[in-house]
Amino acid sequence: MKRSVAILGPTPQFVRWAIAQPCDLREIDVENLPDHSFRQLRGLREYSVGAIENRVIENVCLHPTASVDSPEQALGFMASEILDPYGGEKSISEQCKGCPANALGESRSNIWAGCYGWLPAVGGFTFESAINQAGDSGQPAQQIPNTDEQVDLVELFERFDDAAFNSAFNQLFNSTNPRWYGVWQTQKLTPEHSAILLRLVNKILELNSKNVSNALVNLIQFRDALVRCVDNGLVLETELIPPGHSDGQTWTIFSHCPDCKKQMEDQAEQQRCSSCGRFGNPHGQRKSKVLGLRPY
Repeated sequence: MKRSVAILGPTPQFVRWAIAQPCDLREIDVENLPDHSFRQLRGLREYSVGAIENRVIENVCLHPTASVDSPEQALGFMASEILDPYGGEKSISEQCKGCPANALGESRSNIWAGCYGWLPAVGGFTFESAINQAGDSGQPAQQIPNTDEQVDLVELFERFDDAAFNSAFNQLFNSTNPRWYGVWQTQKLTPEHSAILLRLVNKILELNSKNVSNALVNLIQFRDALVRCVDNGLVLETELIPPGHSDGQTWTIFSHCPDCKKQMEDQAEQQRCSSCGRFGNPHGQRKSKVLGLRPY
């Protein structure tokens, strides 16, 4: 039995995001647009990236880890199964290429479905850093370490200490300590929210301009989404997911504050959140199936 998972081991808190823009490729009138967009559009995104990287061979899109040395372990999917339900490659390309919500088109114009993404609090973490092939026992392999430089966005969000910025920020976002949690409590960011947040993100990228690793790649993509929202008057929907752990089959989200989603990990914090000040019991652990590698 072989099992492939996108998450194995500890997972940092991360933000799911999606730009609310009507199109024929997804529904936007849903309860959780970031998660819905990821599940519905992931195949289109993966195909477009595979085509750019020349990984589409005879109607099969191969996973980036596919190797001629181990063809029996190669992951892939039939391109037609992903494209045909949406009208085929030409139709999809026409819809995505000029879409104002295609934030990833800022840097790579041929990418489709650039209207959603994720922002891990720990830079350098990626949900596909460990592609694990289990043996006959079905036990997942050990996680492959991510060697990128680690960046803590929760700490970096605190570094922009400008009086005018702080005043504008505090008028739009909930007051939490650190400010990271107040940002995501808003969930539906208007262009005005995005403009203030864009100033903060640009400052972080400016201060880390010498960082040449992939640690901030998700932040750069998020910055591009903010730009699209500000320039086109679009709403950016977000959801903060607390830290957790995956054993290869079950993904456990740790106990956290129901309001700001900060992990509540010690006894002293069980009745009052140290970030937003909420009184009351925390949200208990949540368990779900581990994130797979669909469409692969």
